[in-house]
Amino acid sequence: MKKKTKANPNFLYLKKTVPRQRFTLLQGGTRSGKTRATIDYLIWLCKTHPDAGIEIDIVRETLVACKATVWADFEKVLKQYGIYNEDHHHKSENKYNLFGNQVNYLGADHPAKLHGKERDVLWVNEAHLFPEVIIDQLFPRTKFRIICDYNPALGLRHWLDDYIQRYSCLITTYKDNPHLPKSQVEDIESKKNKPYWWKIYGSGMR
Repeated sequence: MKKKTKANPNFLYLKKTVPRQRFTLLQGGTRSGKTRATIDYLIWLCKTHPDAGIEIDIVRETLVACKATVWADFEKVLKQYGIYNEDHHHKSENKYNLFGNQVNYLGADHPAKLHGKERDVLWVNEAHLFPEVIIDQLFPRTKFRIICDYNPALGLRHWLDDYIQRYSCLITTYKDNPHLPKSQVEDIESKKNKPYWWKIYGSGMR
């Protein structure tokens, strides 16, 4: 019998928190599984609400970064689950039809596509990289739920502080990631002798 893999705490937190409050914040060190867990959650959300017409926007600081990182990961996971359908992927428009819901992947460097549209669910990937002026355009145009993941290299003052104070956040580390191979764990732990790096990227702390 195949050993059952434990769920990432980020995924469980998303399932618990997104239905209850407008903002869900995921703070974590390197390789803590924030991105994978959010992908799994959005797939689960679309699968459990088929043909609901939910509009989901995934945003990174640039479209190039979005395509190369978070959307590449999203597509990879869809293929791992055997549910990727080329006919549902409109690459020229950066969108994918997932169980009758629409997932758009966008970059903040294309403001016309962000400022002029509404969405039901917004996922700001690597939110610490976004300037507040972009956030002030994104959040008011989101009708229901907002997910932000970020690492804690935020400096003394960051726009995320206000949201962390109001909604709190889940803090995870590489130890919470069930998909991480032993070689990457060993590489991360080899940096324990670097206090600044270890506190932020190893321990997921400010």
